[in-house]
Amino acid sequence: MKRSLFILVCSVLCMALVSCNNDDDNVLVPDTPTDRLYKDGIGMLLDAESISKVGFYCIEKNPSAPTGAWLDYYPKTKTFSDYSEMEFCLWLHEPNGASYWENTIENNYIFDPLLRDYFKSKTSFIVAAMEKYFKETPEEEAVRTVEWPDLCSAYINGEITLTCDKTLWGEAPGTNLSKYLRKYGFLPCLVVGVESPRLPYKFGEMPDAMNELLPQEAWLYYKSYWEFQTPPSEKYDELTFTLTMPVLKEHCRKYVYYQYKGMTLDSKYSEQTFTASCTMRFDWP
Repeated sequence: MKRSLFILVCSVLCMALVSCNNDDDNVLVPDTPTDRLYKDGIGMLLDAESISKVGFYCIEKNPSAPTGAWLDYYPKTKTFSDYSEMEFCLWLHEPNGASYWENTIENNYIFDPLLRDYFKSKTSFIVAAMEKYFKETPEEEAVRTVEWPDLCSAYINGEITLTCDKTLWGEAPGTNLSKYLRKYGFLPCLVVGVESPRLPYKFGEMPDAMNELLPQEAWLYYKSYWEFQTPPSEKYDELTFTLTMPVLKEHCRKYVYYQYKGMTLDSKYSEQTFTASCTMRFDWP
């Protein structure tokens, strides 16, 4: 009996190993960004329709773990002893996302590939540029400097203004100060254009200045970080910054759903201007 049981177990293990080997033979090993398209988020976008609001926060550059949820930490008014300790976070908030599709396995099986195909048609030139950069750049540098850009189907639709309630850099309150900010951290590339998108700054070519990175029709990042290019000479106990950002939103899910249903959609775009403010305090040494 034991011998029969032993033979049965061995047979099952052998069959499992053969099955695994056969599965491995059929797995496409991703060697390039093109092979990895739609794996690990490559080629995907955040649908602008799911953007509920734009958050603009002042946070610490190296925050310790806050008490409570991280999401609660961002809107809190922080106190700094120097301008160098702070950074701004521009965050496109989203709820669970608007849906035009019944939540069934069958419908998701049909609709999700259609949505991915639509994203693929929009992002293929970015994937191609990413693949080209990998081929032309030493591997260590490419891995360090390239990742799939966390972009939305939302585009700058006018002038972005960043104002302060106090005089900074000699500029009166209400003056657009965006030229005094630069990116803090890593943004892979800049995509510009709604109907005819292009890459004015490809992977490895990004400038720093905010006004260069957020031109008309720039594709927005889900989250980005900014700091002062040079600190202002003026010092105050408290400052409030206000960001005003006009946006053209492309409703990708809605557009794909209407196409599939054979229904007429007046426009897949809508305009919205977002405004957000953040206040910070200072305890100067």
